[in-house]
Amino acid sequence: MIDFTKKIKNSNKFRTPALTYIESGSYCSFPKGTSEYFNFWETEADRCINGYTADDGDYITGYNYFYLNYCPIQRIVYKNKKNKQGQEELIKVRELAFPDFYDYDYYYFQAIESAQDQGKHLCVAKARRKGYEQPYSEPVLTPTGYVPMGSLKVGDLVMNPNGSPVRIGDIVEQGTTEIYEVEFQDGRKVRCGANHLWATCRNGKKFYIMRTVDYMKRKLKQGSPGKEHYPYKIPELNPLNFDERSVTVDPYVLGVLLGDGYICGDQVRFSTADEFIVEELQRRLPDYIIEHKEQYNYVIKSKVQGINELNRQLKDLKVKVKSYNKFIPENYKFTSIENRFELIRGLMDTDGSVTNGACSFVSTSEQLIDDIVFVLRSLGIRCKKSKEIPGRNNVDFNNGNYSDTRPHWELTITTEEDIFKLPRKLENIRKNRTYNYKGIGIKAIRKTGEFEKQRCLCIDNENHLYITKDFIPTHNSYKGGSMLCRNFFLIPGSKSYVYASNKQYLTDDGILTKAWDYMDFIDENTAWGKKRQAVNTSMRRRASMIVTDNFGNKIEVGYKSEIIGVSLKDNPDAVRGKAGMLILWEEAGTFPELKAAWQIARPSVEQDGVAFGLMIMFGTGGDEGPAVMTLREAFYNPKSYNCIGFENIWDDGIQSKECGFFIPQHTNLDIRDETGKRLYMDEDGNTLHDKARQFILNLREEELKEATSSQQIDRYVAEHSESPAEAFTELSGNIFPKKELQKQLARIRTNTKLQNHKQVGTLTLVNGEIIWNVQKTGDITEFPLPKNSDPTGKIVIWEHPVKDAPFGLYIAGIDPYDHDQSGTNSLGSCFIYKRFQDFESYSDIIVAEYTGRPKTAEEFYENVRKLLIYYNAKAMVENQNTGLFTYFNNKHCSHLLADQPDVIKDIVNNSTVNRRKGCHMIREIKLWGEGKIKEWLEELRDQKQLGLNTVLSEPFLEELIQYNDKGNFDRVMAFMQVMVYREQLYNIQVKKKEDVEKKMRLFDKPLFKNTDDSFTFTPLNNNTTTFMFTN
Repeated sequence: MIDFTKKIKNSNKFRTPALTYIESGSYCSFPKGTSEYFNFWETEADRCINGYTADDGDYITGYNYFYLNYCPIQRIVYKNKKNKQGQEELIKVRELAFPDFYDYDYYYFQAIESAQDQGKHLCVAKARRKGYEQPYSEPVLTPTGYVPMGSLKVGDLVMNPNGSPVRIGDIVEQGTTEIYEVEFQDGRKVRCGANHLWATCRNGKKFYIMRTVDYMKRKLKQGSPGKEHYPYKIPELNPLNFDERSVTVDPYVLGVLLGDGYICGDQVRFSTADEFIVEELQRRLPDYIIEHKEQYNYVIKSKVQGINELNRQLKDLKVKVKSYNKFIPENYKFTSIENRFELIRGLMDTDGSVTNGACSFVSTSEQLIDDIVFVLRSLGIRCKKSKEIPGRNNVDFNNGNYSDTRPHWELTITTEEDIFKLPRKLENIRKNRTYNYKGIGIKAIRKTGEFEKQRCLCIDNENHLYITKDFIPTHNSYKGGSMLCRNFFLIPGSKSYVYASNKQYLTDDGILTKAWDYMDFIDENTAWGKKRQAVNTSMRRRASMIVTDNFGNKIEVGYKSEIIGVSLKDNPDAVRGKAGMLILWEEAGTFPELKAAWQIARPSVEQDGVAFGLMIMFGTGGDEGPAVMTLREAFYNPKSYNCIGFENIWDDGIQSKECGFFIPQHTNLDIRDETGKRLYMDEDGNTLHDKARQFILNLREEELKEATSSQQIDRYVAEHSESPAEAFTELSGNIFPKKELQKQLARIRTNTKLQNHKQVGTLTLVNGEIIWNVQKTGDITEFPLPKNSDPTGKIVIWEHPVKDAPFGLYIAGIDPYDHDQSGTNSLGSCFIYKRFQDFESYSDIIVAEYTGRPKTAEEFYENVRKLLIYYNAKAMVENQNTGLFTYFNNKHCSHLLADQPDVIKDIVNNSTVNRRKGCHMIREIKLWGEGKIKEWLEELRDQKQLGLNTVLSEPFLEELIQYNDKGNFDRVMAFMQVMVYREQLYNIQVKKKEDVEKKMRLFDKPLFKNTDDSFTFTPLNNNTTTFMFTN
């Protein structure tokens, strides 16, 4: 197995070919065609396939050797550069360079080789890392508007071209570097750094992810004069979902008034020759009368004499200005998508026109034009603003009047969207529309000669894009691609697959894009180049050619190795029958049907349980959705997925459990001081773990000082994870103390005494007496319950009832199911809860649990009934399902079920629900219950323990850790009923005393407190054990 403590000395011994290339511009000094030349490349191929052992005995795997020496990547390197004052300073720049040796890359590639040697697969989880470069002063679009790049913080939201806000996962400072200006064909300009990455599409086919300086080397303008076109186009936007702002005036009405309205006087007037607009305004303004004046002029009057609310609202919006000062109020620029479309339609119906299949809008207010540009571009609509068009003097208006005109601006709009509501204009544009817009071309790139501090944003979404000034999408940022290429170039006939839930993960800036870039480099600089005529697409490359043989037949010749990308979407069957040497599951946490797809794929790469083709499942901290639970299961239970297991050195306290391979945030942390010295690694690339980890934790502490919610904290911790448990943190609003719950779970799993403390069995009724029957197994120990596992379940007891237990000592909570649910994934669950106190604090504990789904619901009800009788307990029941109530009535045991609690009236104002028994779980009660469970878990019992330290049910702890508002969490729901009943009994039985005393009693005497302040599970007889909650 892997020695994670091994430190490599003189790590450049593994990078000799790369260092030679950096120094001389080539790998091999021998002339092509000579025996020395072929020997050199044969030796290199062997090292890339079988690994390399250095003179000192240190070994590096073939995949790792190939990656370090033949796969240049976009990375941050440190260089000395003169600043404006002529002084040399160390700066970080992002450029194409060979990877450095890092110890966790070394361990990772060793993990791959170990999996191959053992005929296993590999599950990998890692912290999220990405990054970009733009000046501090450059605007970046957020859900509330533009803000300077320099003001953004980790956790802030910025807008993504898909229309939604995305979170900044990290920010990497780039130092002071020269600023470049990128100009687009519609006139927009953006400032950025030389190494800023741009995602473009060329001719609608090939995708590129290149730096600003790389695009400068390309021919950006093509075609003859007058027919120029710009082939490198940035992607289109979807309409953006801002933080919606409320509006007072109907958006279409405001658009009409800004277009052809006169709103600067005491009246609200507008002009139009179209009856449709008059009728549309009347429909939208039912409390107003639209009065026709002369010719095309109208006045909007209120039906209530002396009160014109519309006029007041326009005043509040400050839009009652002259035509050349018109503008769109801020709230209307950031309102809903539909409201913004309606605003544009009102403007276009009045002042818009259609010419030669394109739309235009003219105004004497440049501010109005700029505001319309903002709104159109926020809707993903292409538009171009003209330069100022001078006014003219003494213009004849063909009505006997002559007048001077003001300067104005024209907006040209090209879109497939219907931006008119007026039927005549709408029909015209639909008939004559000419639209072939597939992005905005890069027109020119130039140096500005200015220098400014710059930084990279790390964007947490699938395409890593955010939006900068004037709605320009910009891109963010290779081991998997190198593995694909090693097989492609060096293993004849090999097939390597990459699976992803979405094509974007593979192509935009995905693993295939990186692989294709490697191919170009290897073809040009090594002796391993392969001709690829037969198949050459964005999703597939095959090393072969089609030739004609001596008989005139077309045949395929060549290496016949292949790389294939597969987008699964929602179809797990897409992986069936695909046998490959290597299969990479990219961003596995995003696969909707990950578990099904993995099991379907296994037979194609395994024989008798031994893998002959390696599958690697990659997951990233902070992923969300149901697939994350499968990824988590594969990571913590690798044997069930035929994955190799490693000692869990990353989660506190559970080293004895095997897990997948994890890459913490603090590893490979190549940050340097002003002299270029590494701060958190040694010069050979070995991580200084204590120092690096402390740096990450200090950053975390600073970032989370401003956190406003537990979900924000969870997301940051998951995406900057130091342990697998952190990486798999649920991000759906879980308020429970997951870190402490994980520690308690680890404590149980590593303590044989705690594991063996529970008793598993059944209860039977013999001659009117409940008898406990011990069994070795049968209880449900996993969450979520694996698909093919037996859901029947057994009763688990940690403490049997005291003899002649008084009624009220034990209470219960039940989350039942009915007959029609017995075929679902939902389980029934019941907890028995012991209430006791000293004079100052509660010390309640869970003493028994029954969770399961027998073949019939009646069997579940009967087991619960016997459990309640055994403990002389009364239960609060979730009363949405009525089967349990009917069963208990028929058994004459309804007295064991608690009445509807009065406490719900305190939780839900004006509740009209009136059910005789149990508690209904509407959202308000559920939120209240979550809060009560959180209080109980975090309750300090003594100086050493919290309430959660008394929980010994592993699946219940798992539910609490993974809890969200979407899944089935039956034990949590049952325990929530306990909390409801506990609160109800408190309200009924506790007498109010003076606040200074704060001494609350539920019974006439204190119960079950040991002299040493520990809590004892009291045995019923010699067949039970006593456990004291001490470390």
